[in-house]
This record gives sequence, C-alpha cells and structure tokens, in this order.
Amino acid sequence: MRLRQRYTLRLSTWVKGIKSVCASINGKYRTLAAIHNQWLYGAMVIKRCLKLLEIYRASANEPDIRRELRRAERMDWDQVISPPKFDFSKAAIFPFITTCLAVGTAKSTAGTAAPSFGNSMVHLLSINTTFKETDNNDGFTVLDITNPANARYAFFFESKMEAEDDSETSVPGLTLLRPQSYAVPYGCLDYDCVETCDKLPKLRLDAIKSLWPDAEWTCEYDDKAGDEEAVDVSSTLRELSLSRVIEEALQTDLNESTWMQHAEQLPDFLSTLRARIQTQPSLVPLQVRENILVKAFADCEVVDLSSFFDLRPTELLSVSKGL
Repeated sequence: MRLRQRYTLRLSTWVKGIKSVCASINGKYRTLAAIHNQWLYGAMVIKRCLKLLEIYRASANEPDIRRELRRAERMDWDQVISPPKFDFSKAAIFPFITTCLAVGTAKSTAGTAAPSFGNSMVHLLSINTTFKETDNNDGFTVLDITNPANARYAFFFESKMEAEDDSETSVPGLTLLRPQSYAVPYGCLDYDCVETCDKLPKLRLDAIKSLWPDAEWTCEYDDKAGDEEAVDVSSTLRELSLSRVIEEALQTDLNESTWMQHAEQLPDFLSTLRARIQTQPSLVPLQVRENILVKAFADCEVVDLSSFFDLRPTELLSVSKGL
C-alpha cells in the first residue's frame, strides 16, 4: 500500500500531457490504452497526434487493431474498470493498440516543422484511470479508433488555460478543441502541423460524454464533419453491385455455385471479398468459412488469417491444403 502511495506522488510530479485511445465497445466508449508524457506540449503534441493517426489508420495495422477491438467486446468491463487504480496489470490489456500509442508518442519529431527535444519519455497508465485522476497541466489528446481507417482525435484542457503572451486570450477547460485553440497557450499557431491536423476528422462530443460522463463537456467545432465524403456516383453504383455479389457469396457453398465462376471475372471481386472478411470476419458463416477463405486468398502469395483467431487446427489445415 505504501508503494502505491509513493507512486501516486511521483505520477503527480511527472505528468505533463496525457494521451488516451478509446473506442465504442458494445455501445459504450472505453479507454483501451493510456500514457502520460514528460515535457511534451504545444506543437510537439499536435505533430505526434498526426503520427498516431497515421499509425492507427494504416491498413497494415487494421487487422491487429480490429482483433483487439473484438476481444474488448467480449470482456467483462465491470471487472476491468474496478479498483485499484494505477494497477499495471491493466496498463497493456490490448498490447498492439498500446504499442502503437507508445511508439507514436515517443518518436522524435526531429526534421519536421515542430520543435523537437528528441524522443519523449512515456509511462503507461492503467486503462481504468480517468482524466481527473492525474495532475496534468499540458492538456489531453484523445483518439477514437472505433473505425481505425477513419480514426478521430481531439485535444482538451481540464481547466482554463491562459495564452503565454500575456494577452487576455484564454482557452476554456473541458472543451473539445481544434488544434488552433490547443496551440494558443503555447504560441505555436504558425506551425504547419496545426493546419494539417485541423483537416482531419475530430472526436464526437457524444463520444467523450460516453467515455467520461461525470463532467460538463462542450465542443468548439462541428463534430459531425468528416462523416460524409464526396463520392463518384458511377463508382458507387458499381461498388453497390459488387457488394451484393459478395453478400451472396458469403452465404453460398462456392464449390457448388455456378454463377461464382462469372463473379470471379470481376476485376475487384477477390480483393474486395478479402477486405470484407478481414475487417468483418463474423460475417462469414462457419459452415462455408473454409471454402470462402480458400477462394478469397487463392491469388495471394502472403495469406493473412490473423483476423480469424478462432480457426480450429483442422480448418487451418484444410485451408492450407486448398491454397
């Protein structure tokens, strides 16, 4: 008990900025990873937020991220968020998501428009730590990876922050901020990373209210921006037709389907089928899963079955032989 009290005191001394990664799990936002940084603030925070968004949005990382999101859906969250606080057994429950957060935050920004003091020291926090339980004076970054390919972000301060230039400008606390507002207390509005970051989708107000409901949250931007993207009508119709073909394929024994031979001639059929089942493996019925996997990966030199973590040894052997 004494050791835990000593650690809490050191945490209060060290904390300068907090980064938290969350996602909607069964309709409720949950923290999946959290860290605190020493001496990381201003433009460096914005630049590393961009790096983190790049990491979480990367297609190569999506299967591993989604695998941990599916694991989160099966967890007993009442047990996860229960005391004690600062429990390191709850610091890396989702190791891949946590590694992405730590690496993206610790990496130096040398050679960029943002200033750099080398690599940053990062310390893991247990995921049942709330923002109120840290003595933080340089703001929070929250990332929403519910949809990794369209990861969102926001900055906020726990209390009002004054501009460092002795002007009367201030930034309110408990308000989801654009990077321009986050930059005000640090006088770094003219860095390129500020404008670049502002163009990306931002955290929804209802997400932060779900994550930490015991606070009066506000938002300074249109939190619905980024939901709609311009689309090409002709390509959308083609994708719709292809989507219907794939939906039919996922319910069919491909070895007995005659029309499937024609569907395979569509240029994007197999690649689209692969993408669909890797991001949504639960759509594949168990009774046709082996045939679907063999067909989807037939033209691949590298076969990534990591999304199907529940494959039985007999299924894995059958798929391997089929390929």
